[in-house]
Amino acid sequence: MSVDELAITLRDTIMILMNKRITIGYFLEGEMLPVATQKINNGSRGHGHLKTCKSSNTMAEVRDTDKKNLRIVVELDEHGCTCLEWQHTGQPCEHALVFLMERRT
Repeated sequence: MSVDELAITLRDTIMILMNKRITIGYFLEGEMLPVATQKINNGSRGHGHLKTCKSSNTMAEVRDTDKKNLRIVVELDEHGCTCLEWQHTGQPCEHALVFLMERRT
């Protein structure tokens, strides 16, 4: 297969995959992908060792009693946490989830 044919085949394959993703996107509901929703639901359980101390509606300090009261700052406005997991993955870490769950109640 020549380079030109290989490039055309690759382009066609990418176009087919993009069309599949667009078609699947039409049938999704809500603001998040189902995989992200499931990860958040699974990640919001079993965090009794995390204690929050709220400083404002969008900022809190979370203490981890399993790790010698390690203090982690969560900032909801900036989607940030000092553990840096939220910034790296784009999904809330366990510290942010605990704060969000506490805010909800």
